[in-house]
Amino acid sequence: MSTWTLADAAILALRSDVMLGVAAAAVVGAQATGSAVRSRAIQPALDWRAAFVAAAHDETYVVKAPLRRGKWIAAIDTPVADNDRAPQQQAQLAGVLIAAAFVGLLGAVALATTGHAPSPTLVVVLASVAATTAVLHAVRTSRSAATRSLLTRRGVHLLASSAFVEANAAFAVLVSVAVVVHTAGLTGISIVEVAAIALATRLAIRITPLPGGIGLADAAFLVPLTWIGVRIDVGLAAWLIWRAGSLIAAAAAMGIARYTHPAPPSGDAPATTDGGRVLHRALFGAISLMPLRVRDKARRRAFNLMFYLSDDPWGYQQLGYERRKQESLLVEVGSSAGVIVEVGCADGHNLIALARQLPASTVIGSDVSTVAVRIATQRTRDFSNVRVIGPEAYGELPESLHGRVDCIVLAEVLYYLVGERAIHDALAPLLRIASEDCRVIMLHGSADADRLHDRAARALGLRVAHARSIDDPERPFTLAVAQTSVRRRSPCP
Repeated sequence: MSTWTLADAAILALRSDVMLGVAAAAVVGAQATGSAVRSRAIQPALDWRAAFVAAAHDETYVVKAPLRRGKWIAAIDTPVADNDRAPQQQAQLAGVLIAAAFVGLLGAVALATTGHAPSPTLVVVLASVAATTAVLHAVRTSRSAATRSLLTRRGVHLLASSAFVEANAAFAVLVSVAVVVHTAGLTGISIVEVAAIALATRLAIRITPLPGGIGLADAAFLVPLTWIGVRIDVGLAAWLIWRAGSLIAAAAAMGIARYTHPAPPSGDAPATTDGGRVLHRALFGAISLMPLRVRDKARRRAFNLMFYLSDDPWGYQQLGYERRKQESLLVEVGSSAGVIVEVGCADGHNLIALARQLPASTVIGSDVSTVAVRIATQRTRDFSNVRVIGPEAYGELPESLHGRVDCIVLAEVLYYLVGERAIHDALAPLLRIASEDCRVIMLHGSADADRLHDRAARALGLRVAHARSIDDPERPFTLAVAQTSVRRRSPCP
């Protein structure tokens, strides 16, 4: 490539004048905003200012770490010693790699279908290899237990935000090209094709060596532009604007990181936000619509996967909100219950608390996930008054317990039993071994509690005896109690 061509590209970029500043600002703004959105996906308690500061530190980490260690794939091999933000940074990187693999492959397929690529099959094959590489590195990045736990709790939020980040950054690339194409007076350039190239370029960036992303990413950007009719000097001018904006954003992030300190990882933020709850419920709502046999298997496998990735996928052991909710549960259970059964015991956190508070009582936990049952059994092994079973094992409980169950705990579990029939089918076996005045304690977030508690009471033919709402600073929750001694006339058949 001649010096004259590079000079022509530089002149063309400068000729863009005001639009040059707009394009560079778009690149800087897209990178900064995207990083802040990703930070909030990991730490929802951050305000936007704190999110931008955290994002600056994360961007600095991604740039500096491979430079110090001589690594190629952007900070893949860097847990940072003595860095309490390392799990967050590794989780963010894993989410970005997976999102880039998806949007990049989508862009490559779209480009291949336009008919401009010399070999559409080769384009798709190369993009598939790059996407597979990104996913494998994402798996490798999330190998630590702390990172896997964070991904299990915040993975849906992180993937959604990372997809936004990649699309946002691709839009900035698109703006850079559009500015130069307009300045050069070119016509007939398809914005859709440029967008497809930008998406594929994002994937190349994520698996391209640092520093600078020189090489694969730049080839993935420049070569396809020539296929759709963009002159080489125009493509280089767009590349200069794009790279200048990226360097300005990186320099700004490093400057902010030098003079600020990120907020420490918060243990008080709730495990889910409104958006996350919608996505989570949508998934299990879709599972509930499946035929009975398929539904039960799908639900079990979904929970098994979550507990395989992390032995505490909801952050019960870490979040202050969960501790406060557990304290309210313990107060409601009181000290007189002889036999307590928790449905959906997860990792056994409530079983341990109940066993400690009531050493003379029998505490039984059940869960649909065989992995969760194994984890809970391991955690409660030092408590002789605790037993963990699968939901199908209610009938196998000793005869001595029949008619003696004094308390049934349903904590954050009714979301997954969609419909009164499903609730009845899951819980009716327990009522058959419950005592005459057994209490059913239900504990859920206030946004859903009234609907869920009333539905469960109707399904079981019970009435809610009393309920109280706790205005927790992180997420209000409601505790309701129904008693078998106060029944409705006609339970769900």
